[in-house]
Amino acid sequence: MEDFSVIGSTSSLTSLPNADASIDEFTIVEIEELEEDIPSEQVYETEETDSEPYIGQEFSSLEEAGNFYNKYAFKTRFSIRKSTHYKAKKQDNMITSVTYTCSKEARFFRSHRTITKEQKELIHMLSEQNITPSQIMAFLETRDGGRKMQY
Repeated sequence: MEDFSVIGSTSSLTSLPNADASIDEFTIVEIEELEEDIPSEQVYETEETDSEPYIGQEFSSLEEAGNFYNKYAFKTRFSIRKSTHYKAKKQDNMITSVTYTCSKEARFFRSHRTITKEQKELIHMLSEQNITPSQIMAFLETRDGGRKMQY
């Protein structure tokens, strides 16, 4: 028996509130010197698939379906969360379906808050240099696209 997932509905769009972050020039120069050896990697690349989800779309696993829909949500500027999942009692409690919904608390886009190993190392290195968390985040936004990222 093959395992696959099917998309059954779509979610509505929400918008991210605007917020400005400032960082002084000395800190930028200092940070740029520190990051030369650390490669930059985008979490979600925009050149992947341009397809939109449709009713009846099939995936080989639940994880693949969740990743696809989360990337679509990221591209169209909304956040998702897992609302329900169903297990088959007769089949060793195997998950048979998962429902993803648009997150009402779209303020921080929880499903998009992922960082790479390189970004973790950079954050740790910058915090050891007594750079504040808000300055570190402002730097990462500037370096990786951040709020001005093209979708």
